[in-house]
Amino acid sequence: MKHFGGALMLFFSALSYGYSSDTGKVTRVFVNPAGAIAVQIEGGFQHAVADEQCVSNNGWAGHGNADSVLKSAILAAKASGQSITVTTEGCNGGWFKIKDLYIN
Repeated sequence: MKHFGGALMLFFSALSYGYSSDTGKVTRVFVNPAGAIAVQIEGGFQHAVADEQCVSNNGWAGHGNADSVLKSAILAAKASGQSITVTTEGCNGGWFKIKDLYIN
């Protein structure tokens, strides 16, 4: 039974995504008419890459159907030159999936 519990914990930890945070100034923003938005930051998403959150990532973090508040925050940070801290968790297609975002 002792080995079963350890194997079960290993199985569930392999299924769960970790999350990480990366900070930088917004360098590029992508939007489309369907409501998607994605962002690139100076220095990239090094912590997300190191955590292997999204092995197929293309250097962007985004959300396929983002709330208007998230879009506004990204655009405000880009326009003002402020840095952001992006918390990502897993994949959204080829993007790191944005869990939340802070304007610094």
